[in-house]
Amino acid sequence: MEATIQNIRSKIFSSEKFSQLKDLLKENSGKVILSGVSGSMASFITDYIYQNAGKKIFYVSHDNDRIVKLKDDLELIDSLQNISIYSTKLSDSESTSKILIDLSEGNEFIVIANASELGNKIISKDKFKASIIELKKNENYSFDELLNTL
Repeated sequence: MEATIQNIRSKIFSSEKFSQLKDLLKENSGKVILSGVSGSMASFITDYIYQNAGKKIFYVSHDNDRIVKLKDDLELIDSLQNISIYSTKLSDSESTSKILIDLSEGNEFIVIANASELGNKIISKDKFKASIIELKKNENYSFDELLNTL
């Protein structure tokens, strides 16, 4: 089955439309907005852009079902390991932390997000401040207390 997917991928990537997409990506320094793409074609386009224009992709959709399918398709098409979903409904705090690290450190990534959640705060300032622990040299701390704070 993997060989079949790779054959399909190869044929799609060598098509005239994908050649035009490559030219468009070059003209716009890898920045492009696409709309009206349906089904698994979005996965092929995302993979193509990742392979040919930039290893930093932030994909925004309005539909959680489409987000999950896109991630599954990308993992199937190209076995990419650095795909994350930013969603309070679809991911956990560990995944969110990984996304923040990728974004801040300039790692290669594909982040798929729901448009309605982009304005949500990740963590409140008060909660963040409460989770900070100041450790001083030559002082003893209770391990259980540290764990509870974290």
